[in-house]
Amino acid sequence: MAALTRHKTRWPDVRIHIFDMTPQDQVKALHTGLLDLAIALDTGADLEIDRELIWSETAAIAVPDNHAWSTLSEIGPSILADQAVVLSGSPHLERFDHRVVRHLAECGIKLRVIAETECFRTKLSLVKAGAGIAFLPEGLSNSIAADLVVKPIDLSIDVFAAWPSYELSGPAAEFLRTIPQTVSGDD
Repeated sequence: MAALTRHKTRWPDVRIHIFDMTPQDQVKALHTGLLDLAIALDTGADLEIDRELIWSETAAIAVPDNHAWSTLSEIGPSILADQAVVLSGSPHLERFDHRVVRHLAECGIKLRVIAETECFRTKLSLVKAGAGIAFLPEGLSNSIAADLVVKPIDLSIDVFAAWPSYELSGPAAEFLRTIPQTVSGDD
């Protein structure tokens, strides 16, 4: 949100609309002109879409505060093998945790998906009840209930800015330049 605030200060007359979309819908919206710029985990291999890495989000797991892993200082991906996992089932929220599961599978680490839920709070309630672990961006760790522990794992998920393959200019280009400054804390 800091990038939006900075952008609004510099370009007060520009209206910013935020849409929650699947990556496929984002690509379609970029092609049709509905979006000038998208923030996405994946845009596929579309040659008419340019993209730039804007940050890497450290993945984390949420476990109950009495879980054996709650006191570990480090969680390596291999410890996750055959663990029960609760995933987000909403078409708009599944991106991050499904991306983590896919990456782990590519590394030969298989998990047991025991539930998919549309509501983030339901997902965390299932974790609290001991049904399984949940994946989330480490950046969300401050918003998690006190009876859950969030532990980073040695895995990052890349986040990209994407736009149609023409010269990006004006406010959209300025916003793209603002994001890395905001993420790194530079002024």
